[in-house]
Amino acid sequence: MIVPRRSSSSSAGRARPALFLDRDGVINAEIGYISHPDQMRVLPGVPAALRQLNLSDYLSIVITNQGAIAKGLFDEDALERVHARLDRILAQKADAFVDDLFYCPHHPDVSGRCACRKPAPGLLEVAIAKHNVDRSRSFMIGDKSIDIEAGRAAGLGAIAIASAHGPYLGEDYRFADLPAAVDFILGPYKKLAEEAEIVASSMLHTAEEVRRRLCVVDGASVIAARVLAERLRRRGVVCELAENGANTPPPQG
Repeated sequence: MIVPRRSSSSSAGRARPALFLDRDGVINAEIGYISHPDQMRVLPGVPAALRQLNLSDYLSIVITNQGAIAKGLFDEDALERVHARLDRILAQKADAFVDDLFYCPHHPDVSGRCACRKPAPGLLEVAIAKHNVDRSRSFMIGDKSIDIEAGRAAGLGAIAIASAHGPYLGEDYRFADLPAAVDFILGPYKKLAEEAEIVASSMLHTAEEVRRRLCVVDGASVIAARVLAERLRRRGVVCELAENGANTPPPQG
């Protein structure tokens, strides 16, 4: 399902990067099913972080499961009112907005399996096509394993926030909250990613470990090594971070 937002973005324009955002626990406080506008509590710093995105080249697109609709706990009109409240809060606090919002109204226990409910990447694929998103520079941000799985299935980077359900979900990065993640993506990430792409291209031609689809990364810093590992993963190369040990969580921002 698609809820139009203020952006005029479409697939007709040039490819742009995007941050795909889970809703509950990332944008607003997670309190269970939100069926009334008064229950919408936007987390501290989120409006300002979204405003930063609005002023950048990045799109901000919400991807959320809303299985309560299938369960009959509330209807789509009620959900629209909740999202209208979210829009008002963002606008009032920081003149911010999300470019688009997609939700899955299904639940496997009621309506069966579908292609749009995370961890399936269906909604991400629809959003990517609609907005001509550059996957190579885009991320899924969430606090559950289904968010990370969906992002990876769609060929995106994966960012977990500190409230994530589980110590390590397979994410590329983990940050305390959405504002910290946005600060990283709009700040040091671009330069680190450009440098990592140069190194990755060299390694793909020379490293025996890469030919075996395994690369051990020794970075000058943990975050630089993490960026290199992320860029290599996007090329299909499995990486272990030597300074963290195999299969250990990424550093928190």
